[in-house]
Amino acid sequence: MFTHDYFEPHQVNSFVYCKRAWYYQNRLKFFIDSSDIEIGRYIHQTHDFPRSNCKEIYLVSHKLKIKGMCDYLKKESGLYIPIELKKGKSNSGQPFKNDVMQLMCYVLLLEEHFEVKYPYAYIHYFGSTERCTVQITPFFRSDIKRIMKQIKSFKIHSRIPKRKNKKLCPPSCSYFEFCWII
Repeated sequence: MFTHDYFEPHQVNSFVYCKRAWYYQNRLKFFIDSSDIEIGRYIHQTHDFPRSNCKEIYLVSHKLKIKGMCDYLKKESGLYIPIELKKGKSNSGQPFKNDVMQLMCYVLLLEEHFEVKYPYAYIHYFGSTERCTVQITPFFRSDIKRIMKQIKSFKIHSRIPKRKNKKLCPPSCSYFEFCWII
């Protein structure tokens, strides 16, 4: 079965962070790499995150039309718990919503694959050396499904999302200048 029309968890992260940046990357195939993106790639490739008792597995859900590989799976209490690695800092000790929704994609993939419900997962922020435990709640489950429907709608209708208020857009966004000239 072809999976070229499936989306990946990092695309969910991008969509929640900024729908317009997601549109540039995933509909227009227009990529602008920033130094933050390059640093994030470097950390993923070279970090010394404890690898003992960790696994990697690429998963595909034909039902959900998502595919991807979590950064790490750590065996705890008989489950392979997903761990998502992030370059930056947490949000004052709490994970950012876009990171949680990316993690939720991995949770859904793992639940379908292993046929088990996950109670929690982790996001590790290198910038603050914090590991945030994310409790897998009914709210997060419904929120990720709502977001996935929105993404599918944007893919089908190919409409450009509205800009955020300029004051809310971080100047560090790779698309900041481009976004405000279109």
